[in-house]
Amino acid sequence: MNKIASLYLFIKPRCFYILMMIWFINAMAYFPYFFGTEAWFDYKGVALVLLGILFYLIWDFFKTADLQENHKQSLLGSQSTNHTIHS
Repeated sequence: MNKIASLYLFIKPRCFYILMMIWFINAMAYFPYFFGTEAWFDYKGVALVLLGILFYLIWDFFKTADLQENHKQSLLGSQSTNHTIHS
């Protein structure tokens, strides 16, 4: 998940908060081992948050890919209409 988040940071640097949330959630998993205490959060809830972030990343990827494909189609369409011959 960290690799996906790091790639997302390079693709969309303005959405740095996604990467920060993923890193924080991953670090929270180690808190009980580092400090020798009980977990102060529910792992199920954290897993659902990570799953939600993953779905958001997938949705955003396909949305961006679709917009780029539509942009290419509009550019190709406008180029083909510029070469009409009028008699």
